[in-house]
Amino acid sequence: MVNDIELYRNVNFKLKSNTYLISSRSFLGVYVIDPGDIVPIIEWLNFHQKVVLGVFITHTHYDHIYGLNNLLYYFPDIPLYINSNMKEGLFCSKLNSSKYHGEPYILDEKYIKNFHFLCSMNSNLLWRKFDVVTLCTPGHTKDSLTIKIFNFIFSGDALIPGVLFPYRNKLENTDLIKSSILDIYNLFKGGHLLCPGHGVDYVIEESMQVDCFKPVNLCEGFSRVY
Repeated sequence: MVNDIELYRNVNFKLKSNTYLISSRSFLGVYVIDPGDIVPIIEWLNFHQKVVLGVFITHTHYDHIYGLNNLLYYFPDIPLYINSNMKEGLFCSKLNSSKYHGEPYILDEKYIKNFHFLCSMNSNLLWRKFDVVTLCTPGHTKDSLTIKIFNFIFSGDALIPGVLFPYRNKLENTDLIKSSILDIYNLFKGGHLLCPGHGVDYVIEESMQVDCFKPVNLCEGFSRVY
């Protein structure tokens, strides 16, 4: 059944963050991880004749959430999968850092009804059929969440191979960052594909050997990852 799954990545304009779409050939709906630029998402959905079933957020820094309002405009009733710590960042431009980039952003309050809270080791069903496992991985932000869907590990900025501090901020906690990275490596083994919030994907065992951050080539629209 894993062969039924397709994964796509778009490199967003803001800070080259990654947005992922995970799709199944057997189902009409797809799931979005960390929505950024809205136009590539809508174009992809229209081309493939798909709809969004839900959104997962790895953490609330604005380069990973700034497409939320626009996406929810098109799909106003879909669940927004977050952990309880993310609520603050979604509604505070200081905490999500958008204020300091000159583009204050907060989630429209009417979408509070869409919240579905996840916790560490929370297990859910994707497409009402497949397991999703989440792991709280604080350090880069206190609300950082790593999400396992099938063979894919979406680590946001909690783990970017070769990068200990993706974007330094005063709320980062060095000890928690290192602890969370170890938690990811200890829990997720066996050839899983690591899909970070910036940069390229790695087989998770190979990512442990990365000494430097590999540059990302900007792309137009979503490119197939798997």
